[in-house]
Amino acid sequence: MKTFIISLLSAIAFTAEAYAQAPHHPDDFGKHLVSIYEHGKSLDCCEANFENLLKSWIPKHIFNAKASGSAGADDFFADGNGKEHFVASAQEIEIISYAYVENIKDSALVGKYVNLTFSPSAAVASLLTSTAKVGGQDKADRRYRTAVFLSSYEEALAEVQGSAEKNAYIAEVEKIKTWLYKALLKGAEVYVVKLKYGGKEIDSYAFCNPQTHVVIWDNIFTHIKILP
Repeated sequence: MKTFIISLLSAIAFTAEAYAQAPHHPDDFGKHLVSIYEHGKSLDCCEANFENLLKSWIPKHIFNAKASGSAGADDFFADGNGKEHFVASAQEIEIISYAYVENIKDSALVGKYVNLTFSPSAAVASLLTSTAKVGGQDKADRRYRTAVFLSSYEEALAEVQGSAEKNAYIAEVEKIKTWLYKALLKGAEVYVVKLKYGGKEIDSYAFCNPQTHVVIWDNIFTHIKILP
């Protein structure tokens, strides 16, 4: 679990400081990856992000996606280092629906949604990725998949070992809360994505810039990249 927490902190720090840039990857996959929100139709409105999300939430891209009533997990997921991780059927994630909620227009709403997003019980994602090339040199088939695991912020903090590491985790979260508060003061469209994980239904709030139509933050999907 510690690996997942480290990946969470890296994703949080990256998104806050440079969410429009592509993450670094040890091979040439990185330059071809796109946000799961941006794979599909062009972002001519905020809702387009969530239409793309639903269409891309399939086992081809997300190892433990549950789409169209079929399970996506294959029991074991081999990460980029070749290490295998067991993925139980209870860790399959099904996106049930999404909905527009409201526009953020004042500081009271900003405070409300920042508190909801970073409450101890709020769901947050940890990611494992796997890259591979299948086939001959001339006809290599690129494969890039992500396994997504959910926990609450409270559970994630409990998994962090050592006081220094815990303090770093808390400081990073506080840094993101400050960044998100300032970003939302500029205005945002709020959407809620309803999903099912571990037998529970979860609401994840996403915030979209109404000018650029880019989702600037949510706790789960913002960090996910896929290979078109």
